[in-house]
Amino acid sequence: MNRLIFAVVLIVLLAYVAPLNLRPLVDPDETRYAEIPREMIASGDYVVPRLAGVPYFEKPVMGYWLNAVSMKIFGENHFALRFPQALSVILTALGIFYLARRFGNGTEAGLAAALVYLSSVQVFAVGVFNTLDSALSLFLTGSLGAFFMAWDQRDHEKRFRLFLALAGLFCGLAIHTKGFLALVVPASVIVPFLAWEGRFKEVFRVPWIPLAVAGLVMLPWGILVHLKEQEYWYFFFWHEHVRRFMAEDAQHIEPFYYFIPVLLGGFLPHTVLAPAAVGGFILKGFDTSFKKFLVCWSFFPFLFFSASSGKLATYILPCFPPLAMLVAGAVRDALDRGNDRLFKRGIFVLMGLVLACVGAALGFQYRLFGDIGPIYADNSRIVLFLAGMAAYLALLAAALRARQPFNRIALFSLSPFLLYAVAHVLTPDRALIRNSPTVFIEKHMEQFKGDPLIVSPSTPIKALCWSLKRDDIFLLDDGGELRYGFRQKNMKHRQLFLKAFAKMVEENRGKRRVVLVLDERRFTMYGDKLPKPTSIIKDDADGFMMAIYR
Repeated sequence: MNRLIFAVVLIVLLAYVAPLNLRPLVDPDETRYAEIPREMIASGDYVVPRLAGVPYFEKPVMGYWLNAVSMKIFGENHFALRFPQALSVILTALGIFYLARRFGNGTEAGLAAALVYLSSVQVFAVGVFNTLDSALSLFLTGSLGAFFMAWDQRDHEKRFRLFLALAGLFCGLAIHTKGFLALVVPASVIVPFLAWEGRFKEVFRVPWIPLAVAGLVMLPWGILVHLKEQEYWYFFFWHEHVRRFMAEDAQHIEPFYYFIPVLLGGFLPHTVLAPAAVGGFILKGFDTSFKKFLVCWSFFPFLFFSASSGKLATYILPCFPPLAMLVAGAVRDALDRGNDRLFKRGIFVLMGLVLACVGAALGFQYRLFGDIGPIYADNSRIVLFLAGMAAYLALLAAALRARQPFNRIALFSLSPFLLYAVAHVLTPDRALIRNSPTVFIEKHMEQFKGDPLIVSPSTPIKALCWSLKRDDIFLLDDGGELRYGFRQKNMKHRQLFLKAFAKMVEENRGKRRVVLVLDERRFTMYGDKLPKPTSIIKDDADGFMMAIYR
């Protein structure tokens, strides 16, 4: 077992950690969560988050602190920016391992649950990107896991209180990461669980210790940011919580059922094992408090996020840890009873999906679908893709032949990891052009020499600040997520509309270059409203460009 654990750790590190520096930053999230901690380090102000030099109040501070610490250790590079999230996934898996081992069927149960979690498509996809969701999922897993530990030790008052305090600590860290939903998610789990257990009265006793500790954790920074920026809490509470949850014009509005296909796709490859898992549940039912808790942990946060007006696919990531433990345990229960028919059917379905993906990829690569064109400029990456898919199929075949239930689940879960390891270099060329302005900017760094005035819409401004190590970029148009910061009195002069931009160009003609960086579609949309540039630099259709005024 020790050798197996060592092998799993090595495989996980090769997939999640080793290739983190191989991809350019993707806009908007990765460049945003790169630039804010860079400006913290440059300014020495770790209290007020700033983006492009203006206050940025959409998120609390923990994610920026984690990235800042990582950058202090590893330098200002892509690895440093993504490492905190990859580490968060690994630590979450360790928490899953501990919980499933303690309240399941020992080490094998814990390892199986951790592998199910680590091998889920969405867990991997989010965990190797510079976002906040994996860290949030880690802290929520810590909070809810600590609560159940407290519940398990409720007859031992000191340990009960200690674990409740630990739950509050993690909850406070989660609030510092993404706000007050870190209170709502645990509450949405704990209240129905206590009701299910017939201990609803505990709702009025249990919360006080974790709430007090969570308050103490967030209080120092909460006071400091209020003293420096008195509008922070109003903006953050109203715009980022109330309006995002309820408003008809909230960001990213999606229908109630939006997360159902997201969950089905994000939980692959294990989605195909759902029938086998249901069979396992039928055999044993909800025979333990831990299973009841996992059901509440999976279902009610999912319901809460579905009820919200604003939705993004990453929001339901905190539902994946309990789901991994549930599915791993239920599938193993089915296999322990010799009921492997549904398990085998799931593998055959997955093999079909893998072969279909291979066929589609080859089809696009060799222009079998009209004018879409190839995915890659050369065939080297398609070879890596095919190698990953071949390993996928080989391990699935091994899972079919394996006899021990744990070996079957382990081989099934390990099957996509080679594909995950090479996925870091498999981003299609067109996607890189459209979503990674840093690629274009760093290719044309000579155009920014000599301290020109740089202007940009809100889309590439984050990438410009990060690549050029500047926080004085002028904003063209309404600002999007930066609107609030740029409308402050001392920042209004840096927000330009088309007439003001034309005036800037005219006033600096013959004196100082003005460089406008934007995507080609927006340039076409502006048309004759923009001054005629001295020169234009562009590389690819649907990519980014520069309009240079001398």
